[in-house]
Amino acid sequence: MNNTVDTIMLARAGDVPLKLVAFSNMSYGLDKMVATKNIKSVRDFKGKKFGADYGFLNHMWMLLTLRREGMGFKDVTIVPMLPQDSAAAFASGGIDIDVNYDPFAATSLTRKDSYVFKSSLTDRTWERGLIGDAIACNEKWLAEKPEVAKELFRAWFEATDWWKENPEAGNDIVAKGLGWPASDVKLNQNGAIQLNLSQNLGAFGLPGGKPLCESIPEGAPIAPKSVGWGLLFDGRDCVAGYAGPTWDLFNEIYREARVAKKKVKSSVGIDSSIMAKLGAEGFVEKYKSNKWIGRLGL
Repeated sequence: MNNTVDTIMLARAGDVPLKLVAFSNMSYGLDKMVATKNIKSVRDFKGKKFGADYGFLNHMWMLLTLRREGMGFKDVTIVPMLPQDSAAAFASGGIDIDVNYDPFAATSLTRKDSYVFKSSLTDRTWERGLIGDAIACNEKWLAEKPEVAKELFRAWFEATDWWKENPEAGNDIVAKGLGWPASDVKLNQNGAIQLNLSQNLGAFGLPGGKPLCESIPEGAPIAPKSVGWGLLFDGRDCVAGYAGPTWDLFNEIYREARVAKKKVKSSVGIDSSIMAKLGAEGFVEKYKSNKWIGRLGL
């Protein structure tokens, strides 16, 4: 399955026999916290209500934001809602902060005096893989059919490489497959980065790769300097091998917030062996495109 890292971690903590195998993409501006202009800092969040999917990446983003600021999780109140409902609730004045993503964040911004408090781009969540999607597989299937699994992921990176080189045609294929307007795919890719094999190796700290924070695609917007997320780790904002520490932090945060029921280590939930094999077999060079699909603009 392709889902957010925190969701995959929660599934594993719930005894679903999954292993995170690869990272498909990273949010790079797609996700946004929208607030009214009287909210000027994270400290102003205290006593406020925010809309988010319970136990999903927008919930996690708020919890991480509070932790970095030294605030308690109970300083704000989550109003669990689907993205479209959260946007509508904020636009009508029902909640104070909407933690959402495009295209729903655009609805939130129709509220008078609202603005983007921060985005995944400006908040630099991509340095530590805090908001992004990953691919997980059944661990029994991985153990029984490793060659099939390797070929599946080789094909994934081949397709991603082609999409990067042919963004317009690729967007049309994705739109048709999802039943979306092509404009929505273009909007989505304008706020995300599809990761290549090198960036996956970098995420796992494997030889031959560079993490996204060291290999931003040419043409992608440059994030403004701001406080990074190293404060919640070892002090470093941009680092190779972030996958394991990020998984472990997510588990810690969700257990403290009573979203996850038990501890599950990254060593149990992550399997980087297929990425290592693909790297060793020379596919980093073969599927090396690092062009930004979002270069088409809106």
